[in-house]
Amino acid sequence: MRFALDVVATAVALWLVTLVIPGVSVMGGVGAFIWAALVFMFVNAFIAPVVRLLSLPLRILTLGLFSLIVNALLFSLVGWISNGIGNGLVVSGFWAAFFGAIFMAIATWIVEGTLKAIGLRSAL
Repeated sequence: MRFALDVVATAVALWLVTLVIPGVSVMGGVGAFIWAALVFMFVNAFIAPVVRLLSLPLRILTLGLFSLIVNALLFSLVGWISNGIGNGLVVSGFWAAFFGAIFMAIATWIVEGTLKAIGLRSAL
């Protein structure tokens, strides 16, 4: 149940990103949002930790600002993977990925907070 709720929450956050950020869209219907959310969760669970560890020296050197670049690249990677396998997230360029990644973090925070407020997610 928790995994399904996480997938739906991520899909809703992606939907919010597509509404706000030009250059970020999802090709297909609700299933494409679910597919893109699954890819997003996979990238965040398995690929992002390795990339963040490898980029640690640059993140330290730039006082954390390189994290924005890493997040944009990971957001683009989600688009590349989800489109390569089927309909999914389309990210048109670096700036769309940059602002999409920032807004995705904000949208996820809002969706998670809403789920906690209505009692669907425990406040840990």
